[in-house]
Amino acid sequence: MKIASINKKNRQNFKGNFLNSKKLLKVLKFASDKGALVTSGATVAFSAVLRPAITMLTPDTPERDKKYSAAKSIASAAAVFLTTGLLSGRVNKGLERISKYTDKYLSKKSMENLKDGAKKLELSAKYRALEQTIKLSPEMLTVVPKLFLTSALITPVADYIIKKDKNSAPVKTEENKTQSFKGLKGNSGKKAAKIIAKIMNNEKVQDFAGKIKNKKFIENSIYIKDVIATGVFSGFVKINKTIDQKDKANLIANTVVSTALSIAGAMSFDKVFEKPLAKLSEQFKMANKNDANLEKYLNGARILKSALILGTIYYGIIPIISTYAGSKISNKQYANKQN
Repeated sequence: MKIASINKKNRQNFKGNFLNSKKLLKVLKFASDKGALVTSGATVAFSAVLRPAITMLTPDTPERDKKYSAAKSIASAAAVFLTTGLLSGRVNKGLERISKYTDKYLSKKSMENLKDGAKKLELSAKYRALEQTIKLSPEMLTVVPKLFLTSALITPVADYIIKKDKNSAPVKTEENKTQSFKGLKGNSGKKAAKIIAKIMNNEKVQDFAGKIKNKKFIENSIYIKDVIATGVFSGFVKINKTIDQKDKANLIANTVVSTALSIAGAMSFDKVFEKPLAKLSEQFKMANKNDANLEKYLNGARILKSALILGTIYYGIIPIISTYAGSKISNKQYANKQN
């Protein structure tokens, strides 16, 4: 009787609660189903609009340094769309198809192995680790072409910003990227699903997923990728003959400071909010424990959390600090060389 009373009380507490509101669940499900679209779309929008706008507000910094930093961000948005964004869209469609027609793409042996004792495939930490690793692969595979394209686009974008009104350039760029982004809706699910299924059906890949399922492999891979990307981008900037020497120093210093602050900020955020978010997650699970899409909602929440952190820390706060610090460091280095 006491247990029944507690369960009844819990249901009453969560009835009509924001944690199980239809609008929230719809947003979370969309984020889970269209993960690549959400993350790539957020990156393009933040890079093309938010970061350049924030960068231009940096105090006590030469106008040219701010404009080159803004140009780098807009060039990065274009590069992400043309490389990572398109590939991520295809990978995501393939994973969606495998999730929908699992029996068609995964062998019975693979499904049992990937379930790893869980009742359903999507509830398995082993399967989620493999799925997240595959989702991350486009970003890893396109690091070099994306950074090369970014460095190549900086000068034409910077020239455009310098010649035109500083408020008009980012807005126009965003409009173009938003319209072009619709191109992700291609019918590439079947081909991508076949390729991804071959990877998932590989026993060595499944064993690897089992080893990383309870480790922060994804987070650490992203940090390592960011450090490597900073070095590769700096190299491309150095050999770019269209960028002035002083502007090169500013761009490299800005990138190094930005990467360092991004990694430190992400790690600090995880540490500070680990317990509150874990508590909120448990409350959400209790509020929606009978919903068949619970795991999708949780996955959508993880995706939106990453996008929110990306927007507030990497694109909202860090640009001012990195633009200011990068400008000071590069101008000091340039002055020392002149003396």
